[in-house]
Amino acid sequence: MTSWYLCADASVLDEVASRLRPGSCVSFYFDDRIRDAAYTSELLVEIQRLTAEDIDIVFGALAPDGIDIHVDYPSTPGEVADDAAELSTGARVFFGLVPARDNDGVDAVTLNLPDADGVVRSHPH
Repeated sequence: MTSWYLCADASVLDEVASRLRPGSCVSFYFDDRIRDAAYTSELLVEIQRLTAEDIDIVFGALAPDGIDIHVDYPSTPGEVADDAAELSTGARVFFGLVPARDNDGVDAVTLNLPDADGVVRSHPH
């Protein structure tokens, strides 16, 4: 299972960390590979255009808790419209190409968390 979270600053880091599972592969992105925007009908058209150009898209909306991001991986403009059907103008959304597990130490950091037994194992995927 893939889960997405917003960790905008250190004040929510403990809460985000508490949601991670032992043995997970975790990536943090500090650049603009995933756009963060307020939802509008014009933005919907932009995301649909992106989906028409590339099938590896992630699109999600921030949950009321301000941490969980409910994401989908739409492969057609129609699927984007379905995902956005209940969003209100101004809702905080995130979208872009599905990011690779990058670990340059600046724009992205990826790490494997220890399993429940304390051993760090390579992620199977």
